Amino acid sequence: IAFGVTWPLLKQYYGDAIVLEFSLEAFGLECLRPWVVPLVVSPSSSSSLSSSSSSSSPSSSSSSSSSSSSAAPEVSWEGLSEEVCLQYAKAGECLKEPLRMFEHCPAYCEEDEVDTPLRERHILEDLASEEECAIILRLAEAAAILGDGYGGEAHPFSVHERFLGLTPMAAARWAVVQPKADRSAWVDAAVRLYFDIAKRMRKAAEDAFRGSHHKLFDDYVHLSCREAEDGAIEALEEDPPLDRYIYADNCFKFGDFDCARRKPFFWWRTYTAALFLHSSETSRDVKGGDFYYSADWAGSSLTRVEPRFGRLALYNAGSSNLHGIDLQRQGRTCMLNVFMTDDERKAAHRTGIEQAEKILSGKLVEENLEKRTAYMKTFYDVCTAKTISGLQNRSSAEVEAADQEASQLVHHTVRLDGQELTIHEAKQNPQISVIENFMSVEEMRHIISRGTPKLKRSTVIEDGELVTAKYRSSATAWVYNDNDVDPVLTRIDRRISLLTGLDMSSAEDFQLAFYTAGDLGRYEPHMDWGVEGEVVREFNHIKGAGPRVATFLMYLDNVTDGGHTVFTDIKDPVAVAPKAGTAVFWYNLLSDKSGDPLVRHGSCPVVQGHKYIATKWIHERGNEHLFSISERLQRSQRNWAAVGGATAAAGLEGHRPFLPTWLPEDCYDRVGAGHCSQPELEKVLSKSCPGICDDPDNYKEPGQQNDPCAAWRQSGHCFSDPRGMANRCPGICEEHLASSTLRGRIVHEGVADEAQCRAILNICTFLEAGQGYSGNAQPFSKYERFAGATPSKVALQLVKLPPESDRKALAADLRTLLSVAREAQRRTQNWIREINPEKGEVMIEFDYLQLVCRDAVADEELHQEGLEGVRPDSHQAHADNCWFDQSGVCRREDPFYHWRSHSAVLFLQSPSDESFQGGSFYYSLMKDDSSSKIAEQNGRVLVTPSCGRMVSFAAGPENVHGVTPVTAGRRCALGMWFTDQLQKAMAADEKGKQKDCFGNKASEIRQQLSSRRGEDDVGAVAALRA
Repeated sequence: IAFGVTWPLLKQYYGDAIVLEFSLEAFGLECLRPWVVPLVVSPSSSSSLSSSSSSSSPSSSSSSSSSSSSAAPEVSWEGLSEEVCLQYAKAGECLKEPLRMFEHCPAYCEEDEVDTPLRERHILEDLASEEECAIILRLAEAAAILGDGYGGEAHPFSVHERFLGLTPMAAARWAVVQPKADRSAWVDAAVRLYFDIAKRMRKAAEDAFRGSHHKLFDDYVHLSCREAEDGAIEALEEDPPLDRYIYADNCFKFGDFDCARRKPFFWWRTYTAALFLHSSETSRDVKGGDFYYSADWAGSSLTRVEPRFGRLALYNAGSSNLHGIDLQRQGRTCMLNVFMTDDERKAAHRTGIEQAEKILSGKLVEENLEKRTAYMKTFYDVCTAKTISGLQNRSSAEVEAADQEASQLVHHTVRLDGQELTIHEAKQNPQISVIENFMSVEEMRHIISRGTPKLKRSTVIEDGELVTAKYRSSATAWVYNDNDVDPVLTRIDRRISLLTGLDMSSAEDFQLAFYTAGDLGRYEPHMDWGVEGEVVREFNHIKGAGPRVATFLMYLDNVTDGGHTVFTDIKDPVAVAPKAGTAVFWYNLLSDKSGDPLVRHGSCPVVQGHKYIATKWIHERGNEHLFSISERLQRSQRNWAAVGGATAAAGLEGHRPFLPTWLPEDCYDRVGAGHCSQPELEKVLSKSCPGICDDPDNYKEPGQQNDPCAAWRQSGHCFSDPRGMANRCPGICEEHLASSTLRGRIVHEGVADEAQCRAILNICTFLEAGQGYSGNAQPFSKYERFAGATPSKVALQLVKLPPESDRKALAADLRTLLSVAREAQRRTQNWIREINPEKGEVMIEFDYLQLVCRDAVADEELHQEGLEGVRPDSHQAHADNCWFDQSGVCRREDPFYHWRSHSAVLFLQSPSDESFQGGSFYYSLMKDDSSSKIAEQNGRVLVTPSCGRMVSFAAGPENVHGVTPVTAGRRCALGMWFTDQLQKAMAADEKGKQKDCFGNKASEIRQQLSSRRGEDDVGAVAALRA
């Protein structure tokens, strides 16, 4: 009975055969094996934990990452003939079932070869020269860190040898603190060579395994060395044990014939590259440390790879290439290893080398060092002031009043689960809320009792590795609630969701942390979202959960002295006292999904007593609406009063203080008819319009007078649900205005005069069909053709002109374009500052700048192609920094230009000039509105083009816009897209590019161009810039 119950529950995770082995042994049913095995599991199914695939079929894919196929024919491993062994080898079983193939078909999988496609194992010679290897070895000698890569453990495998290592980030950090003379003499060159060789290794792996059109990503890059301990050799036996034993890089031993590709191992890794930096011929003082492949876990057949300078071993990371390294008996050996994955989301070092290069070049390090000095000083200054000893002359009431004044808090009271919660919310950014009385004593005791037996020393992720850090002294444990089996944890989860309005389905489990005064328990300032400049976007608890969007931290006991949570980077640093039952909530990401630098926080040392906290990290999946609002606005508009109001009006335990960002058109009509107040109708309404009845203003009897429009506008519904607001509160969100501070849009006049417009139009002769639209001249409509060019493209065309041409006059016209563009930038920037005075001196820079013309296709040509009738929009309604998904939410994320904050369009002509007809710019309430009621009722806000007229607007979904059909002639305009994230501004150097092309370097550039005849402009520019 026990076996029958256990097996169905576990087999979905581990496979029939493995669970069968466990179950028979665990329940003392070994005697049933001869009868149960044939009934329950086929001979091939025991391979379900193979590192490559759970399928044993020769017809399956040979890829190491291929998935299992239950429909594939079975493979029998008994009594195999030579013919069958050969067939299995050709069918890819050497990759899928290498251990069984070695057992039953030895030699057919070429296990004694160092270069064989059957096992995805290759050797590449001379990837690096002997001189380059010597430089890397010198770098390792000077900079390698004891225990690096092994959690700081210098002897992770044997007391007879010690390990040292160096990651690219560690190499860069080491380099920048070296004496200037050493840096210029060899240090910087050595570190850059390290980076370059690691890139060569990845490229070699891509070419060998995936082809040049596929991409691999760095999961971990490590220069690792092992050296014999002094005096250890004499103590060794003649035949010492294998050093790291035998292992694979993406799975671990699970029985004689299986390799488990799952947690806690690096199961996402697909390929490994190992570069030898020594040569057996010249390394006379080195013994041991040889690399070998093994055909099985027992090491019964070893194939050694002779070390040579620059020799690269490339291999599949699974069980087809089990490997190990001999014990280091004398001297030191080093290898450069690159562990790769084809899953970009899992690649821990995906941008590691790029970040290291920035540190080495000084682009990051000075800022980071300066920042660290500042925030660490703030941290310890605040921690010292917040301890009782530092505040002994002030009463607790005085301290609380001072804190509230410094934090500029507003207060709300809400009743949930029979408890009255007091919420203090910071007016300033970032959005931090402190919730008093969030948890009951019983709930706090429950989490502590469940987690305490499992407490272990806390670890952190550094450079993709889990390590014990000196800056975090605490013990932690995960408190799980799988399938909501723990009613206490389920209730707390639900309460968090009600208060924050966030979906908890992708949140991590509760993490219990314990700090004591004995080791000054603390956690120095850090970001929950990742490390400086890089958001961690993939976590292992749930696939596809996305980054941590918010943190909910709960204090589980009172601390005698110390233990405050301090936000160091806010203008007036916020310190929250650890009071039992209190919680702190904040958002980690900005609306463009970059990390919020203002939520750096730390836990002050516990001076007296101890501290328990529980943390809940909430992830992106299910909370995409946080990123659907323009960056100039807050991501969310919380209405705490609405929570309490809903509770009082409807007798509810609470509700989500957010409404969905997009709702069906008739939702509010049904609310107006009183459906929220009628139980049966409310059930139906809540299914089609989720969350609509959670708003307290919607609880009213039919016909009751209650106008909530002003409150809705105040709470941000104009931006979270612009279409719904236009339907139920027409005009209050100013959707009918071409200039609106609320929506962030304005019409400027006189940005360019008539002469300047003509000068810019002169350049239109240089426009290229489809430029800016991947070469597609008709990207939106078959009724029009597009042509465009950036200033640098135009400049490059100018220098190709012969000397006798009008090159000088055209160059002056191009300078006019640049001058007008800068004026447009200045006006837009000043306007942003005017409407957002709280943001101070906002700076914006060009992300893209393009002169674009639309030519109407003549009616005769359309008739010939069978295109007749009403012309569609020249450019359909869209937003500039987000894309609309099927539910209507505008998602501000890749692959769109999510970093753009504002846009502007400068018109150069007017329809009254008779140069074109149609082509009006318009604002709309929704994407693709051409067939909607809004368009039919002339609900669009039109702006007619005119020379010098410019529209500037925030680039989010509150300003969905487009262009009406150009029905005749050519309509030209200058399009400008800006960002306030200056490091991401791709077109910031347009003026410099243009200057290079026809300024002091004109003759040099013309000479370069003439020698590159036939190459495209992009290649020429790239060559010149290099």
